[in-house]
Amino acid sequence: MMPAYLSKNLTWEFLMDNDLILEERITRIRKAVSFAKPDRVPVVLEYAGFAAYVTGTSMADFISSPAKATQTMINAFNCVGGGDGINYGSFSAHSLSYSFGAKVRVPGVDLPSNELWQVVETEIMKQDDYDSILDMGWKAFFKDYLSNRIFNDAEPELLPENQESVDVIGKWAADGIPVLSGGDVTLPFELLCGGRSLEKFFLDLINIPDKVQAVMDEMVPHLAKDIVEKASNNGYMMAWVGGWRTAPCMISPQMWDRFVWPYFKYLVNEVIRAGLIPLLHLDSNWDRELERFKE
Repeated sequence: MMPAYLSKNLTWEFLMDNDLILEERITRIRKAVSFAKPDRVPVVLEYAGFAAYVTGTSMADFISSPAKATQTMINAFNCVGGGDGINYGSFSAHSLSYSFGAKVRVPGVDLPSNELWQVVETEIMKQDDYDSILDMGWKAFFKDYLSNRIFNDAEPELLPENQESVDVIGKWAADGIPVLSGGDVTLPFELLCGGRSLEKFFLDLINIPDKVQAVMDEMVPHLAKDIVEKASNNGYMMAWVGGWRTAPCMISPQMWDRFVWPYFKYLVNEVIRAGLIPLLHLDSNWDRELERFKE
């Protein structure tokens, strides 16, 4: 049996090594992001359901709690050979509703236990709700909308607000792995599109553009502030800012200039003002407007 003092020393050395590795990886990533020259190109992984697959965990078990999702993702990181960091360090299927404004079908409840979760894009938000948003304010409207229309038939124990929180950044740091993103910032366009459904929302952009713009103006001050403050306070270096239906290939330049870019730019700057790095998630093709990111 290993003497107690020797075991303690080895544990201390292991922790010291992990602290050094963590700092080395963070430095490598920060240098790459700031256009400095790192010692080598950093490799940052991103996955959710893949963690369940590669570790032999059912999707239903994977999403059952933040603790389970976090540990499964750490196990997967080590299983595939690791890297310099992870984009986000945990996962909740129903948290997608906060970005999409839509319901989510989950494995083990609405789907077989090994099926991937599904965002259900259908018309839950009605056109009359634009007036409700302007009357109530976005925060009050969205709280009521989530409770009574999105999560009304979800399993309570799977909702983020009812689950025990986990020290995600600390769990990963114990293995010397930095977690980049401490929260998701979504554009007004994406939330409205997910709630109204793509077809109905695009018709709104054509038929009642002034009303939609007024609603977006009401929404945008509320979409980043709390998220980036929490991420900063918890020690994260980045916040995720995402677009999918806002891709330039989806809409005309005139509409993109009016309904996407002003809000995208505002939210990215909110992240920067909080001292965080915006981690841009740009689905589809953004080539047409890449020059705008120099502004």
